[in-house]
Amino acid sequence: MSLNDTAENDWSNYEAKVQDKADETAKYETQQNDLFPRRKILHKFFILYSLFAGVTAVLLGIGNFLVVFYEDVGTSSNEILYYVISVYLLLMCITAVLVELEYTMFVADSKLLIHWVTRGIIYVFIGVLSLSENQIYGTKNPFGETFVRALSYTMMGCGAVYTLMGAACLQLVLNRYRFDFKARQHAAGEKQEDAVRDGTVLQPPTDLEIS
Repeated sequence: MSLNDTAENDWSNYEAKVQDKADETAKYETQQNDLFPRRKILHKFFILYSLFAGVTAVLLGIGNFLVVFYEDVGTSSNEILYYVISVYLLLMCITAVLVELEYTMFVADSKLLIHWVTRGIIYVFIGVLSLSENQIYGTKNPFGETFVRALSYTMMGCGAVYTLMGAACLQLVLNRYRFDFKARQHAAGEKQEDAVRDGTVLQPPTDLEIS
Protein backbone atom coordinates (compact mmCIF):
# COMPACT_ATOMS: atom_id res chain seq x y z
CA MET A 1 0.00 0.00 0.00
CA SER A 2 1.39 3.38 -1.02
CA LEU A 3 1.88 6.34 1.26
CA ASN A 4 -0.99 8.21 -0.43
CA ASP A 5 -3.35 5.27 0.07
CA THR A 6 -2.40 5.11 3.75
CA ALA A 7 -2.98 8.85 4.20
CA GLU A 8 -6.35 8.67 2.45
CA ASN A 9 -7.37 5.71 4.57
CA ASP A 10 -6.36 7.53 7.79
CA TRP A 11 -8.27 10.63 6.69
CA SER A 12 -11.35 8.57 5.90
CA ASN A 13 -11.17 6.94 9.32
CA TYR A 14 -10.79 10.34 10.96
CA GLU A 15 -13.81 11.73 9.09
CA ALA A 16 -15.83 8.68 10.14
CA LYS A 17 -14.84 9.23 13.76
CA VAL A 18 -15.77 12.91 13.54
CA GLN A 19 -19.16 12.04 12.07
CA ASP A 20 -19.78 9.39 14.73
CA LYS A 21 -18.81 11.88 17.43
CA ALA A 22 -21.16 14.51 15.96
CA ASP A 23 -24.02 11.98 15.85
CA GLU A 24 -23.29 10.91 19.42
CA THR A 25 -23.24 14.53 20.61
CA ALA A 26 -26.48 15.31 18.77
CA LYS A 27 -28.23 12.30 20.34
CA TYR A 28 -26.95 13.27 23.80
CA GLU A 29 -28.11 16.89 23.46
CA THR A 30 -31.49 15.77 22.12
CA GLN A 31 -31.99 13.46 25.10
CA GLN A 32 -30.87 16.18 27.53
CA ASN A 33 -33.39 18.60 26.03
CA ASP A 34 -36.09 15.96 26.41
CA LEU A 35 -35.18 14.98 29.97
CA PHE A 36 -34.26 18.47 31.22
CA PRO A 37 -36.30 21.03 29.23
CA ARG A 38 -35.03 24.59 29.13
CA ARG A 39 -36.89 27.84 28.86
CA LYS A 40 -36.72 29.69 25.57
CA ILE A 41 -34.72 32.92 25.30
CA LEU A 42 -37.76 35.22 25.24
CA HIS A 43 -39.23 33.37 28.22
CA LYS A 44 -36.00 34.00 30.15
CA PHE A 45 -36.14 37.68 29.16
CA PHE A 46 -39.65 38.05 30.59
CA ILE A 47 -38.51 36.45 33.87
CA LEU A 48 -35.46 38.73 34.10
CA TYR A 49 -37.56 41.79 33.31
CA SER A 50 -40.05 40.87 36.03
CA LEU A 51 -37.11 40.43 38.42
CA PHE A 52 -35.76 43.86 37.42
CA ALA A 53 -39.15 45.51 38.00
CA GLY A 54 -39.49 43.76 41.35
CA VAL A 55 -36.03 44.85 42.51
CA THR A 56 -36.82 48.42 41.43
CA ALA A 57 -40.02 48.33 43.49
CA VAL A 58 -38.12 46.94 46.49
CA LEU A 59 -35.48 49.69 46.35
CA LEU A 60 -38.08 52.41 45.83
CA GLY A 61 -40.01 51.01 48.77
CA ILE A 62 -36.86 51.10 50.89
CA GLY A 63 -36.34 54.73 49.92
CA ASN A 64 -39.85 55.62 51.03
CA PHE A 65 -39.48 53.47 54.15
CA LEU A 66 -36.48 55.55 55.19
CA VAL A 67 -38.49 58.71 54.58
CA VAL A 68 -41.37 57.46 56.70
CA PHE A 69 -39.33 56.26 59.67
CA TYR A 70 -36.18 58.37 59.68
CA GLU A 71 -37.23 61.80 58.44
CA ASP A 72 -38.50 64.30 61.02
CA VAL A 73 -42.05 65.10 60.02
CA GLY A 74 -43.59 68.25 61.43
CA THR A 75 -47.18 68.98 62.32
CA SER A 76 -48.10 71.32 59.48
CA SER A 77 -50.62 70.14 56.89
CA ASN A 78 -47.98 69.95 54.12
CA GLU A 79 -45.63 67.88 56.27
CA ILE A 80 -48.42 65.52 57.30
CA LEU A 81 -49.39 65.17 53.63
CA TYR A 82 -45.76 64.34 52.85
CA TYR A 83 -45.87 61.58 55.47
CA VAL A 84 -49.17 60.18 54.15
CA ILE A 85 -47.90 60.10 50.55
CA SER A 86 -44.73 58.32 51.67
CA VAL A 87 -46.78 55.65 53.47
CA TYR A 88 -49.02 55.31 50.41
CA LEU A 89 -46.00 54.89 48.13
CA LEU A 90 -44.51 52.31 50.47
CA LEU A 91 -47.71 50.25 50.33
CA MET A 92 -47.87 50.55 46.55
CA CYS A 93 -44.26 49.38 46.23
CA ILE A 94 -45.04 46.37 48.43
CA THR A 95 -48.01 45.63 46.19
CA ALA A 96 -45.79 45.89 43.09
CA VAL A 97 -43.37 43.35 44.60
CA LEU A 98 -46.25 40.96 45.30
CA VAL A 99 -47.44 41.43 41.73
CA GLU A 100 -44.05 40.49 40.29
CA LEU A 101 -43.93 37.45 42.60
CA GLU A 102 -47.52 36.64 41.56
CA TYR A 103 -48.24 36.12 45.22
CA THR A 104 -51.63 35.98 46.99
CA MET A 105 -55.10 35.56 45.50
CA PHE A 106 -55.61 39.32 45.73
CA VAL A 107 -53.02 39.84 43.04
CA ALA A 108 -54.07 36.81 40.98
CA ASP A 109 -57.69 37.95 40.85
CA SER A 110 -56.94 41.61 40.14
CA LYS A 111 -57.44 42.44 36.46
CA LEU A 112 -55.66 45.78 36.91
CA LEU A 113 -52.52 44.19 38.31
CA ILE A 114 -52.33 41.04 36.18
CA HIS A 115 -52.72 42.63 32.75
CA TRP A 116 -49.52 44.30 31.60
CA VAL A 117 -51.14 47.38 30.05
CA THR A 118 -52.84 48.48 33.26
CA ARG A 119 -49.97 47.24 35.42
CA GLY A 120 -47.62 49.45 33.45
CA ILE A 121 -49.90 52.46 33.88
CA ILE A 122 -49.96 51.87 37.65
CA TYR A 123 -46.17 51.58 37.75
CA VAL A 124 -45.82 54.85 35.83
CA PHE A 125 -48.19 56.46 38.34
CA ILE A 126 -46.06 55.17 41.23
CA GLY A 127 -42.93 56.60 39.63
CA VAL A 128 -44.55 59.97 38.86
CA LEU A 129 -45.98 60.26 42.37
CA SER A 130 -42.62 59.37 43.94
CA LEU A 131 -40.78 61.81 41.69
CA SER A 132 -43.26 64.61 42.37
CA GLU A 133 -43.06 64.05 46.12
CA ASN A 134 -39.26 64.03 45.96
CA GLN A 135 -39.13 67.27 43.97
CA ILE A 136 -41.74 69.11 46.05
CA TYR A 137 -40.71 68.06 49.55
CA GLY A 138 -37.15 66.84 49.09
CA THR A 139 -35.18 65.20 51.88
CA LYS A 140 -32.43 66.11 54.29
CA ASN A 141 -30.14 63.50 52.75
CA PRO A 142 -28.84 64.53 49.27
CA PHE A 143 -27.91 60.94 48.45
CA GLY A 144 -31.38 59.73 49.45
CA GLU A 145 -32.96 62.37 47.23
CA THR A 146 -30.87 61.28 44.23
CA PHE A 147 -31.53 57.64 45.04
CA VAL A 148 -35.31 58.07 45.10
CA ARG A 149 -35.27 60.27 41.99
CA ALA A 150 -33.30 57.69 39.98
CA LEU A 151 -35.58 54.86 41.12
CA SER A 152 -38.66 56.92 40.32
CA TYR A 153 -37.52 57.35 36.71
CA THR A 154 -36.65 53.64 36.57
CA MET A 155 -40.10 52.71 37.85
CA MET A 156 -41.70 54.93 35.24
CA GLY A 157 -39.59 53.23 32.57
CA CYS A 158 -40.59 49.78 33.81
CA GLY A 159 -44.24 50.77 33.65
CA ALA A 160 -43.92 52.22 30.16
CA VAL A 161 -42.25 49.06 28.85
CA TYR A 162 -44.90 46.89 30.52
CA THR A 163 -47.64 48.90 28.83
CA LEU A 164 -45.94 48.67 25.43
CA MET A 165 -45.36 44.92 25.79
CA GLY A 166 -48.96 44.44 26.86
CA ALA A 167 -50.20 46.45 23.87
CA ALA A 168 -48.05 44.25 21.62
CA CYS A 169 -49.76 41.14 23.10
CA LEU A 170 -46.45 39.83 24.45
CA GLN A 171 -48.19 38.71 27.63
CA LEU A 172 -50.02 36.13 25.52
CA VAL A 173 -46.63 34.98 24.25
CA LEU A 174 -45.40 34.59 27.83
CA ASN A 175 -48.49 32.60 28.81
CA ARG A 176 -47.93 30.30 25.83
CA TYR A 177 -44.26 29.85 26.80
CA ARG A 178 -45.27 29.02 30.37
CA PHE A 179 -47.81 26.45 29.26
CA ASP A 180 -45.32 24.89 26.84
CA PHE A 181 -42.57 24.73 29.49
CA LYS A 182 -44.86 23.13 32.07
CA ALA A 183 -46.03 20.59 29.50
CA ARG A 184 -42.43 19.72 28.58
CA GLN A 185 -41.52 19.45 32.28
CA HIS A 186 -44.40 17.05 32.87
CA ALA A 187 -43.42 14.93 29.88
CA ALA A 188 -39.76 15.03 30.95
CA GLY A 189 -40.61 13.58 34.36
CA GLU A 190 -42.10 10.48 32.74
CA LYS A 191 -39.21 10.20 30.26
CA GLN A 192 -36.66 10.41 33.09
CA GLU A 193 -38.32 7.53 34.92
CA ASP A 194 -38.42 5.45 31.74
CA ALA A 195 -34.79 6.23 30.86
CA VAL A 196 -33.52 5.33 34.34
CA ARG A 197 -35.59 2.16 34.46
CA ASP A 198 -34.48 1.04 30.97
CA GLY A 199 -30.89 2.15 31.45
CA THR A 200 -30.99 4.31 28.32
CA VAL A 201 -29.58 7.49 29.85
CA LEU A 202 -26.74 8.59 27.58
CA GLN A 203 -23.40 9.61 29.05
CA PRO A 204 -21.72 12.86 27.98
CA PRO A 205 -19.63 12.24 24.85
CA THR A 206 -15.88 12.15 25.38
CA ASP A 207 -13.40 14.28 23.46
CA LEU A 208 -12.31 12.97 20.10
CA GLU A 209 -8.89 11.34 20.25
CA ILE A 210 -6.66 11.95 17.25
CA SER A 211 -4.32 9.04 16.60
